[in-house]
Amino acid sequence: MSKMPVNKKSVVCLETGESFNSLREAADAVGISYQCISRAAKIGVTANGLHFYFAGEEKPEKSFFIASDRRGRGKKRPVICLETSEHFDSVNAVEKSLGCDGRRLWKALNKGYSIHGLHYYYADEPKPDDLLFEHKRGGYKRSKPIVCLETGELFESADDAAISIGCKAAYITSAIREGFPVKGFHFDVRGIEAGKREACRKEE
Repeated sequence: MSKMPVNKKSVVCLETGESFNSLREAADAVGISYQCISRAAKIGVTANGLHFYFAGEEKPEKSFFIASDRRGRGKKRPVICLETSEHFDSVNAVEKSLGCDGRRLWKALNKGYSIHGLHYYYADEPKPDDLLFEHKRGGYKRSKPIVCLETGELFESADDAAISIGCKAAYITSAIREGFPVKGFHFDVRGIEAGKREACRKEE
């Protein structure tokens, strides 16, 4: 699925509250590469002693940000899969197993979202209450996966589709009902061809 070029994403500095229109602008202000700013915003590490997060997304909780003297430790925390009870030695191990990025896994671990229909939590903390994992899915069951019509990518739920493009799940479910695009993408729960036909009718 196409995404905005990495150096164009706007970010905010946690410590100063200053906003930057792009990763490159933030990098120039701090005096490091934009890749370092991107990494800091994705996994919570510091960039020249400062933390950053993406301006177009919900501000992460304090636990997301890793202090400069703890660089990398967040990635080494053990993780458990709620449904299968499988143990992982680190967050990195989960990322490799699932093939997902750090921000998506952070939302799964800290917000209770699912990835490929499964939930995860930190093994070095008490198991979260089941309510954390009970996100509403807009009435669309897992047996009816959501499809992005432009790319053909399948998602287990509206939550997963929303995380992928950076929007609220409610926008995805509304888009499915009404046939309008979200950030340039159409979604459907009945199959790619049926969805394409309806999307075309809506645009006519």
